Amino acid sequence: MVQMKALRDQGASLTKELKKAMSDASRRENARQQAVAKISELRAELARRTEELKRKSEELARLAMESAGRAKDIIMSGGSSEASASAAVETDSVTKETEKREESPSESSIERELHPERKG
Repeated sequence: MVQMKALRDQGASLTKELKKAMSDASRRENARQQAVAKISELRAELARRTEELKRKSEELARLAMESAGRAKDIIMSGGSSEASASAAVETDSVTKETEKREESPSESSIERELHPERKG
């Protein structure tokens, strides 16, 4: 009888340990699945933000080129003498700075990045 009670107690103890191990494994699996879902969510957000940044960069490059074209038109048109003089001074300082960086005024680093096929 004593042996049967000891075996029952041992069986109950083993059952508890098994249930605890299964519960731990289940919790770990749930945590893993949550982590995988969060990673997928973060990857999608990263892709969305990367695309948005690319779109905004392209828009800024386009606007910069349009602005440069308008500035060139203003300078070439002669405009008023005061506007021409201030535009010329502004252009000269930009040109000197661009030359320091070994860029021509007609092609910026953004343009080179967007159009690598163009050779300086």
